[in-house]
Amino acid sequence: MTQETCPLHNEKLKVFCNNDEVPICLVCQISRQHKVHRCCPVEEAAQQKKAEISTILESLRKKVRTMSKTKHQWEETKTYLKIQGYQIEMAIKEEFLQLHQFLKDEEDMRLRLLKQEEEIKIQVMCNKIKNVEEEIKALNATISKVDLVLKAKDLPFLQEYKQTKQSVRHNIQEPESIRDILINSTKHLGILKFAVCKEMLKTVKYASVVLDPNTAHSNLKLSQELTRVQYSNKMLLPDNPERCTSRMCVLGATGFTSGKHSWTVEVGHSKDWYIGVARESIKRKSTSFLSPDEGYWVIGQCSKESLWAQTSPRTRISIKQMPERITVQLDCDKGKVVFINAANLAVIHTFREKFTEKIFPYFSVGLCEDWKNSGPLTVCPVTMKVVPETA
Repeated sequence: MTQETCPLHNEKLKVFCNNDEVPICLVCQISRQHKVHRCCPVEEAAQQKKAEISTILESLRKKVRTMSKTKHQWEETKTYLKIQGYQIEMAIKEEFLQLHQFLKDEEDMRLRLLKQEEEIKIQVMCNKIKNVEEEIKALNATISKVDLVLKAKDLPFLQEYKQTKQSVRHNIQEPESIRDILINSTKHLGILKFAVCKEMLKTVKYASVVLDPNTAHSNLKLSQELTRVQYSNKMLLPDNPERCTSRMCVLGATGFTSGKHSWTVEVGHSKDWYIGVARESIKRKSTSFLSPDEGYWVIGQCSKESLWAQTSPRTRISIKQMPERITVQLDCDKGKVVFINAANLAVIHTFREKFTEKIFPYFSVGLCEDWKNSGPLTVCPVTMKVVPETA
């Protein structure tokens, strides 16, 4: 029941003390307790405080909308994890069909690891979604309760004001951006035959760089062994933090911070491509220039006749004949990226830079109206001999 009179003076509560945030009577206002406090009429205070609570309430509603959007994205990611797990499972089975029957144990082990990772990551998403559902539920309950308080008359509202204010001032964090939640395709599919057959074959084909499908633009199709990329029809993929959406590119699965590294890329007769290296912190969701200032050390062909080094400004490379295979040599310690024509070992271009973070192989293909006839970029295999270690 609403108390309309002062319990101390039995006078009507006509004044609101802003310092103590409680309704008081006129006698209270001139008393020692409230004499130096900021006071105003109940009607004026109610209007002001309702506006204050309404502003906070709108902020809560905005957070609910943000969380609901995040929940929807996480639901899509959870669904994609199942699809991704199924696709990888089929790819693994296809690879294992080419092996002899005694390799069946290896196949079972890899499928078990895949399933375990899939289940763990789906469980993570379930927990995340459950948590955000609980937060949304709690916020909605608070909003509903405050909505009822806002509909109350001025005096009852002000009497509940302190408690209401506390209830809407929870420290609510923004939904997190979940990194590394997608299944690690590289671990399961990357150069799979080499990993399985190295104990039984004397020589194998090995690619020193494999591509990371979790970084690939949705219009790029990767080969099953993750060594070839080409333009394709658009696929429905999660917009995870690692994925490049601003450029038609994909990164290598492994980054480098030290040592020398080398890989050869077959560009064939493609008319539009860029290859080289990029630092880990490149802008993946917004437009950036292909230049060292933006974290790219690449060369590329943007027409049939021209080869360019993406310096700032870019440099045209004089070359008699367009190379079909280019070796990229990265020396992290000396800060060099060298591009070599694999056919005649002639140096095409050299970048010099002091690298301060992890560097990843970079592959970019151009748009193609007829994606079925688009030219791929392929990491060339390296012949490796598997021999027993001598004493």
